[in-house]
Amino acid sequence: MSLEVCQRAVRLAEKLGADQAECFFYSEDTTRAAIRKKELKRFETRKDQGIAIRTIVNKSLGFYYTTNLEHVEDAVEIALKLARAGIPDPNFVSLPAKKSYVRVEDIYDKSIENLDEEFVSSLLKEVLEIDFDQRIKSVNSDLEISIYEEAIANSLGIEGSEISTFSSFTVEMSASEGDKYSGSSDFTSSRFLKNLEIKQAIERAHTLTLKGLDKKRLPTGTYPIIIDPVASLYLLCMTLNSSLNADLVQRKRSFLSNDLGQKIASEKLTVIDDGLLKGGLASSSFDGEGYPSGRNVLIEKGMLKNFMYDSYTAAKEGKESTGNAVRNGFRSLPTIRSRNLIFSNGTREFKDMIADVKKGIYLRSTFDTPNVITGEFSGMINEGFYVEEGEMKHSLLQAGLGISLRKLLSNIVELSRDTRWIFSFKLPYILIENVNIAGQ
Repeated sequence: MSLEVCQRAVRLAEKLGADQAECFFYSEDTTRAAIRKKELKRFETRKDQGIAIRTIVNKSLGFYYTTNLEHVEDAVEIALKLARAGIPDPNFVSLPAKKSYVRVEDIYDKSIENLDEEFVSSLLKEVLEIDFDQRIKSVNSDLEISIYEEAIANSLGIEGSEISTFSSFTVEMSASEGDKYSGSSDFTSSRFLKNLEIKQAIERAHTLTLKGLDKKRLPTGTYPIIIDPVASLYLLCMTLNSSLNADLVQRKRSFLSNDLGQKIASEKLTVIDDGLLKGGLASSSFDGEGYPSGRNVLIEKGMLKNFMYDSYTAAKEGKESTGNAVRNGFRSLPTIRSRNLIFSNGTREFKDMIADVKKGIYLRSTFDTPNVITGEFSGMINEGFYVEEGEMKHSLLQAGLGISLRKLLSNIVELSRDTRWIFSFKLPYILIENVNIAGQ
């Protein structure tokens, strides 16, 4: 039915005078459960669905979305009206044409169909019954389980539909001891409910919350740091998503705009974006424009090999899209973003890397991000620990760090063998030399 709706919308748009047209269908069925103070406090289900219409008239784009699938004709007419009133874009060439798709494996978990409150409660038994340290004062956790359906059709023959699932669990803790306070969190996500590492997430948050009670200031200086995958989400992944975005590169809004084919990182680092990865959280047969998903080597042994393209930016350079047009539901236009971003890993475990640190920092998280245009970073350490002689001595109080992304990427000393999936990013622990830490 979803693909039929899209096909009907495209035919109607062509009939009413569109040069090209596209319809994207999106449906999301989500179940959420929340635990507060070791009790199941909320269980709710939500459904959201709609279509997005793109029409092209004389190289002018009209975009409109609706949640009312009974009035597809109205949505098409409005999209056409907007296209006719818009300003032609001389850089527009075409929507993507039909190509064959590769079926992606392990992206749908049939077991999550027909969930009920009793079943969800049983999943959270580990949280409800765990025996926490007495210093732990608050434990909040959230479980989210979703079924997604996407379909797309356009006037150049593209027709695709797919159904997938997503599950995630988040836990937050706080602790106190006398006048000392601390808090930490952790999470796990997977296409399959059975693969959620709930116990491991709880254990990590529990350990770090207690370690965080002992906070001390650190002398300002230059230290080696080990970056946790959680910290890499903000420090590296979000920045690479922008700096390797072909649109920003073409507009010279990326610090890597002129570096294609150049060495930008340690030869230890390879970064691959794979939209067809088996079981990947961002895997699908096609991207948000209906272009086939694929595998794109972005950085290979420190060399910048490619950027991420959609059909529009690729056409500007006479290239093919890399399948990186990504939708955030149906309420916005496609944007360029990575699919499953995979960092290379090394040969030693994280625990062994920590054991070798004489005086350094373990960076667990920062919520600041680098400047994409300059590549400079200056931000606070939200959660970090001082490491001496291989042991985490204490957490950091009001510490910050400053480094350029070029220096960070070039100063990679080691990548751990063990990795973690942080949403759709597969990341090792990363050891960096000579980082400026602002303390007391």
